[in-house]
Amino acid sequence: MIAQVGDTVIYNITVTNPTQFEALNTVITDVVDSRIDIISANATLGSVNRNGNVVTVQVPSIPGGQALTVTIIGRVNAQAVAGNAIDNTASLVGEGIDQRNSNTATVQLVPSQIPTTGERDNAAVTPYSILLGLALLAVLGYVMRWREVEPMAKG
Repeated sequence: MIAQVGDTVIYNITVTNPTQFEALNTVITDVVDSRIDIISANATLGSVNRNGNVVTVQVPSIPGGQALTVTIIGRVNAQAVAGNAIDNTASLVGEGIDQRNSNTATVQLVPSQIPTTGERDNAAVTPYSILLGLALLAVLGYVMRWREVEPMAKG
């Protein structure tokens, strides 16, 4: 995902119970980066609790073969710096789950003003660019003189 300061970002976290058995006491936790201001958080199952930028969803039961979705909507705030990335990791624990499961999504920050096509974002004239321009003019002048002299030499 690519975003700028002020843009809205949406994290959709889907948890699926692939077994035929009920998954009990599942807890999904997402510590949202401080460069994202949370606007809302909800889930299709369970209860959602938000404490600052920590979203916790407690689900007493996920039936076998069923899924739930947690949606967190936020806005990129002024702490974000263009060129940096914001990682968001959600994790899951529950009864019968041997290890902590997690997954990460990344928001890549871009400048709020992107140069238009053909426009340079740092169009400074340097001594090097002046010398390069003069050298190209000198070569072009030599080629033009050579073309003028060439027909006379053959004739």
